[in-house]
Amino acid sequence: MLKIRTLFVLVALLVAVPAFAVSSGDLPEADQARLDAAADDGARLAILEQLAAERPGDAPVQFLLGNTLYDLGQLDGAIAAYRKAIELDGQLLGAHVNLGSALDETGKLEDALAAYEVALTIDDSDARLLCNVGGVYFQKRRIDRALE
Repeated sequence: MLKIRTLFVLVALLVAVPAFAVSSGDLPEADQARLDAAADDGARLAILEQLAAERPGDAPVQFLLGNTLYDLGQLDGAIAAYRKAIELDGQLLGAHVNLGSALDETGKLEDALAAYEVALTIDDSDARLLCNVGGVYFQKRRIDRALE
């Protein structure tokens, strides 16, 4: 019974928005200041779309664009942005995890697991990541795998 309760707590954590962010210093200070001053997600989106157009090879910009699109419920756009960030920097853990979260939200559980599996090769001890993997297995009714 304790395992089931623990699992329900872990699944409850899955409804949160993506937890990963780029670290301070990943964006130039002026760009970060513009984002910090943005009034809402719509304003952040406009800034990030401009930055993405100006610097299409900037993984942190693509990652933040994905996070903002996710927050706005634009999951297809978020997925595309996370994939672009991963293409630019395959070691960006948060992009893999948040890609998995967005795919999970759209019901693409196998694709979400694939994203999480790559993330596990980068950091197999991240609690949020492990929780997300367990949650997908729970949705697939693979309780044995969810509890591992």
